Amino acid sequence: MIEAKKPAMVFHVSYCSVFYSYYNNMTNYLSKLLKVRKGSIKTTAYQWQRWLVNSIKNLKIENVIPIELITDVFKGKTAVIVSAGPSLNKNIHFIEKLKEKAIIFAVGSAIKILDTKGIIPHFRVAIDGSPGEKKIFDNIDTRAASLVFSDQLFYEILPEYTGNIFRFILETDFISKYIYKKMNMPFKVFRSGASVANGTLNFLCDVGCSRIIFMGQDLSYTEEGFYARGRNNTEKEDKEQIEIKKYKIVENIYGEKVYTTDTFLQMKYTMEATIRRYPDIEFINTTEGGLGIDGAINLTAQKLLDEISKDVKINIEKEIIIRLNNENTKKEYNEKVNQSLAIIKKELLDVKAKQDDIIENLKKARKLKQRNVSLSRIENEIKYLETLEKEIEEIPVYKDFIALALHAFFLSIKTSFSYKGSDRNKIIESKERIIANFSALVKEYIELALILIENDTIKVNF
Repeated sequence: MIEAKKPAMVFHVSYCSVFYSYYNNMTNYLSKLLKVRKGSIKTTAYQWQRWLVNSIKNLKIENVIPIELITDVFKGKTAVIVSAGPSLNKNIHFIEKLKEKAIIFAVGSAIKILDTKGIIPHFRVAIDGSPGEKKIFDNIDTRAASLVFSDQLFYEILPEYTGNIFRFILETDFISKYIYKKMNMPFKVFRSGASVANGTLNFLCDVGCSRIIFMGQDLSYTEEGFYARGRNNTEKEDKEQIEIKKYKIVENIYGEKVYTTDTFLQMKYTMEATIRRYPDIEFINTTEGGLGIDGAINLTAQKLLDEISKDVKINIEKEIIIRLNNENTKKEYNEKVNQSLAIIKKELLDVKAKQDDIIENLKKARKLKQRNVSLSRIENEIKYLETLEKEIEEIPVYKDFIALALHAFFLSIKTSFSYKGSDRNKIIESKERIIANFSALVKEYIELALILIENDTIKVNF
């Protein structure tokens, strides 16, 4: 149902000829925008169940620290986002030196790669909700570095992480945002994007870093593989993935042919959009051999090290310790989060009761149709169902949490079953099918949420 028709661009030949430059710029912009939007909608639609499970389970974890307690330590500093692209092999030995002048953020698979080399970043960042993310954390020193996470993160990771864990709220953390608002807790929402690197970039821009450096952000791969060495991947596995994936052959910053995918391009375009929003921040790309990132200066890691050698040394660990002195603040925060789940449970039960009412009235409308009653009678029943739907739409937990989490599926349902004509029978059928599918989806969502809130030990397989 979620698969949409391929969009087409229609243009007049004369406009294409006369306004050639404008046409090219416009189609290029729209193509990038559609790639990003399509990827975002598909991700939200396919991940709703996984995100709900992970979010509720992660919200029950104790000793979480809200990232808002330390965001001021990043202001005016240089940060390095270390990703796991193949070029990291060339530059990984520079990281220890860079740590003296910049805050190191290892993202995604780079967490494992750095750990295997004995390199400890200042922060690790993880948001992936799939079970495969757990492999990154298996057999690494979790006490060595703080973890910044989103509640969408796979739920088996946090219970085993022994270092500091900082929660940051992404725009797609629907239940977390609702809880913070409900409990009057101060927070900032950060844009997510197509990958953990995108989310980290948005975070670092928002908290006021003055310079942001990309390392290992290839956004492409060669015959040699997808990732830097140390991720436990094999050359054979990488080549098999190249065969499976739909790839495009493009040029890297050196004019060499490399492979890329729509996902990589979505990441690239989203990064470039972020860079455009922050003209006062200096962006440097030390990824040697990857795709160019518009708005970021290309420098080798050695030249970067030479450039920042005169910068003041940092002691980010000491600054963080000072800000985490107040144990009461952390305790109150975790207590509020726990209390909020009990409140949400009650609100979900209220929505469920109204949803059950819709389902019963929908059954009634269908029975009336079977009895061949007048169209006017059926239309009145449908209008009543729409009234009940509007009542649900005004309930805060539905409006500010459930509807946002299921928005992509709601859009798909409307697109699949909507009818624009004047045939009264078809109008009734269209509305009935939309209401029925909405109700079934919301019912499934609420029932899963309630099970997760009520049961601390339940294990969910994705």
